[in-house]
Amino acid sequence: MKLIPKIPFSYPEIALLVLRVSVGTVFVYHGSLKLFGPGGVNGFANVLGQLGVPSPLINAWLATLAEFLGGMALIFGVYARWAALPLIFVMLVAILTVTGSKGFDIQNNGYEYNFILIAALAAIFLTRSEKWHIKQ
Repeated sequence: MKLIPKIPFSYPEIALLVLRVSVGTVFVYHGSLKLFGPGGVNGFANVLGQLGVPSPLINAWLATLAEFLGGMALIFGVYARWAALPLIFVMLVAILTVTGSKGFDIQNNGYEYNFILIAALAAIFLTRSEKWHIKQ
């Protein structure tokens, strides 16, 4: 006789929900800092300009909206799989322009943090982790 009742979901689905919501929260946080924090998107554009990124204001808006809206999409499971792709691109650009030259170690301002976010986003993309989502 089984004592554990049948549940309508699997533990991997719950694990992917936890991953999606936690990674989404990180991106909403960073996107909201750029949108609403001191300096805002213009301050971020100035940083991008100093790094030699072309069209810094346009790219600042693209990165900020990708982070904020993409993070929201991950949290709520609305096209989360496709929201992961621009976020991966944002993290790759961060590695190429800021953290890559400093090595892997986060204690030296390296790309360790960007790397783990890319891995989490790749897992979200590859698993289609939208089972628990807002109905579209």
